[in-house]
Amino acid sequence: MTALLQLLVPTVSSGYSPYWPVASLSKTKDDDVAFVVAAVPLFNSIVLGGFSMSKRWPPSEDATYSFGFCAFLAKWAKKVCTSIKHAYMPYELDLLEAVTTPAHNVPDLDLCSLHAKHYPLEAALLIQRWLASGPRRRITFRMLHATRDAGLARVLALSPHITKLELVKSEGILAALASNGARCTYLPELTIHVYDEPGRVLPLLNPRVLRKLSVMVYELAEVVGLAPALAELVALEQLTLKRIDLRTLPRINAAAVTTMRKLKLCFVECTATSVANVLDWVTRSPCLESVVWMSCAVFGADIGCAIDTVQRCIRSLAHTVAFEDCGIDTHGATALAHGLRNTHARHRIMIDLSRNKMLIAAARALLSALATCTNVSIKLTNSLRTLSVDDDAQAKQAGVTIEWCLRNEWPSYVLTLHSTRS
Repeated sequence: MTALLQLLVPTVSSGYSPYWPVASLSKTKDDDVAFVVAAVPLFNSIVLGGFSMSKRWPPSEDATYSFGFCAFLAKWAKKVCTSIKHAYMPYELDLLEAVTTPAHNVPDLDLCSLHAKHYPLEAALLIQRWLASGPRRRITFRMLHATRDAGLARVLALSPHITKLELVKSEGILAALASNGARCTYLPELTIHVYDEPGRVLPLLNPRVLRKLSVMVYELAEVVGLAPALAELVALEQLTLKRIDLRTLPRINAAAVTTMRKLKLCFVECTATSVANVLDWVTRSPCLESVVWMSCAVFGADIGCAIDTVQRCIRSLAHTVAFEDCGIDTHGATALAHGLRNTHARHRIMIDLSRNKMLIAAARALLSALATCTNVSIKLTNSLRTLSVDDDAQAKQAGVTIEWCLRNEWPSYVLTLHSTRS
């Protein structure tokens, strides 16, 4: 109890204790190790948000563990059935066996390889036991490059309890899934961050079950089979694509109305035609909420493409359309303002132009345009801190309000313009 009380003292730097209300053992400092070892039986629940490399953990005679922290966790887990809310830990087979029992009830498991080791993952039975131990299981694999365990692939593909699968630089598991060929019957959410060939898993997804899909490629590449897959994913609600080459994306010939709510595309390469093909598909959804483009140069190069995107999103009743850091300059923003004039949305829509470099003339053009609009707001950042008192007065007189916000993150200055007519 004395050790626990010592751990509950707030730190000077943060003003709170990392061990309360839920103990986060990954934040254990050298001076706290002895207290954690003594107090851990008293914790009702813990979070393993990482692993401590401190050399003060009790030494282990078992050479299979990379760190004393891992050996301590395994030994503790076999004795104490504390609920583990989240486990982000290195792939150590004995540790995995110790902390994933039904008694520990871990809903969220995050496994990573250490020191770029290439493990022949032999954990299929352990993962199967863990998945069967409770509902709504989420699992992430990181840096497991060389794993080609068909048994694990079948377990992941066929479990009715898995609600999210994330593969980060884990081409081996992706290859095992693809070669195994078993459809991911129950999987509602998939995230993959890979170096190449992300499209090989698309035919394995259950189109009537998958609701969230996120695909990132570390080096710009096409996703083979993307358009046919999107046409079939009738239950898809959220799609995120990062560093994908969409320049040759054909029309997405979806027969049914889509269920898409949120679309986010970051660092993608597009043409005006491929943007139109994306919009033709996503704006069929009657429940579309947001379309976000981030660092997509096509809109800076072709402002007409941005204007068309905004108008389509307004007609589809979306709440947000964003062009963050898309190279839209003063000239482009002024042209966008002209294209927005006399736009009357049925409900409030936010046009987010954050992190685009433009001068004060662009803000004034947008102010003037909003005076003719209904239910339209525009967000700008940082470069537009010089709107004057006269601008504010004239805006209010014209039916536009100006909202300033200073925040502790970049970009720090946020300026939002609202048309007051609704």
